[in-house]
Parts: sequence; structure tokens; C-alpha cells
Amino acid sequence: MKHLGILMAAVACLALTAGAPAGGSGVQQPPAESVTGTWALDIDTGSGLLSAELALQQDGKDVTGTFSGLHDMTLVVQGRWDAGELTLSTHGDGHGGEQLSLGFKGRLQKDATLKGSLTTHMGEVTWVARRVPRG
Repeated sequence: MKHLGILMAAVACLALTAGAPAGGSGVQQPPAESVTGTWALDIDTGSGLLSAELALQQDGKDVTGTFSGLHDMTLVVQGRWDAGELTLSTHGDGHGGEQLSLGFKGRLQKDATLKGSLTTHMGEVTWVARRVPRG
């Protein structure tokens, strides 16, 4: 019976200290999510996949960067990252001098990809982005 009491005390002690960082306050902070980095996009046009790239820099909730890979264009994007949701937009000269306006909306997925929609003057398509490992 004495051994059972010692065992129960040890389990209670382990339960109280589990997850507490050594020498810390016992409060663990989750890592801050960030979209900073390069993302490889697969854009589903409905008639095939297009590959593109987003290179993003995050400062708080503000996001800036570039969108490239379509028709050898590189466009500046800007937007927000808030509560796991990314919104970006860009305006500029497209292929053939045509005025181009794009809007991105996406959410971070459990598998660490971003999934969302891309709105253009021709309609809306879906995309999936995977972070490109730093190399």
C-alpha cells in the first residue's frame, strides 16, 4: 500500500511538470505562424495546372512580396496574414500590356500547405501552395 502512495505521488508530480520548459514559467507559447518564405503554387485552371511562385515577407500582419512564373512576369503583391488566413492583391501590366488585377485568398492547412482561390478578370480558380525549403 505504501508503494502505491509513492507511485501516485510520482505520477501527480509528473503531470504537474509535463510541458513546462526547464527553468521557465510553465507557460508554453505556440510558435508564431509566418508566411515568410518562398511558396510553390499549383494553380488549377480547370483545364490544367499552372506552376507559379510566391516569395513573401511578413511584418506583423502585413505581407509583401512577388508573384512570378506566369508568362515570365513578376508582379508585386501586398496584403495581410491574420488568424491563419492570407489575402493578397496585385495590379500591373500583364502579358501584351493588358491591365492585370489578381486577388489571392488562402488558409493555412493542417498539412502546412496554403489552399485558396485566385480571382482574375476571367474568373476564379483554386490553388495549393507548398513552402519551398531553404537551401
